[in-house]
Amino acid sequence: MRPVVPSASAPGKSVTGLKHLETFSQRAAKPSLVEIELEALLPRQFLESIPFPRLAHMPRYLKALLVRAERAALNPLKDQERVRLLAPYVAARRQHLAQPVRSLEYLRRCEEFRWMLEEFKISLFAQELGTAFPISAKRLAQQLEHIGKAAG
Repeated sequence: MRPVVPSASAPGKSVTGLKHLETFSQRAAKPSLVEIELEALLPRQFLESIPFPRLAHMPRYLKALLVRAERAALNPLKDQERVRLLAPYVAARRQHLAQPVRSLEYLRRCEEFRWMLEEFKISLFAQELGTAFPISAKRLAQQLEHIGKAAG
């Protein structure tokens, strides 16, 4: 069953865990933000695609998603402001995923961008969890330039 973010029309509802998110899935006809984020963060057979050292960060990423879902339910306008800051980088990642593999350097830069994006989400939506390294929109833009150069 896929999780769905609780709506702001459900006052007093609080997301306390991933299992709690599932209880909202029966209300939505289309995939929610949480569903999409979970699928991107933990795709099927994620242990085959996520480098072992990165697995240690998964609890923090999941906690950030819970914090984001809870805060979005409480203040959807603020969440949308932050989503607008994130959107160009999510779109850039989608575009890079759609491209054919160009080189190992290109793949390495794209993978690095993926984890930079996760850290940026924490900086936007759950700052109190802290990021693994300094991250900003400027650093993401610089990484996109490196990816462009690696694409040749």
